[in-house]
Amino acid sequence: MNTLLLPFCLIVIGSLAIQFLFMALYQWRKTRQYRIQVVATVKQIQVWLDGWYVTAVWTDLLTDRSYTFQSQRIDIDLKQRVGDSVIVNIDPKNPEHYMMKL
Repeated sequence: MNTLLLPFCLIVIGSLAIQFLFMALYQWRKTRQYRIQVVATVKQIQVWLDGWYVTAVWTDLLTDRSYTFQSQRIDIDLKQRVGDSVIVNIDPKNPEHYMMKL
């Protein structure tokens, strides 16, 4: 009986390990894409029927250009308030690609 159970366990453990590896690789590539962290200020919080949305603004001091960042829909209760700081990871080549950490 143990000889039949061993190949099954190896297949299950191997498939879980492969899924974990792909998930870790995806997260690594995603965080590598956005290489610069900036601290933006929350300017607006909107509450809709489907969740919360945050708007934050950051001004690049070198170019004196302001960037506005919109969060994706947030399902849980939001801890940030208007005026709080939030970290945004941006792509230095294209600041329109970003990921807001809430």
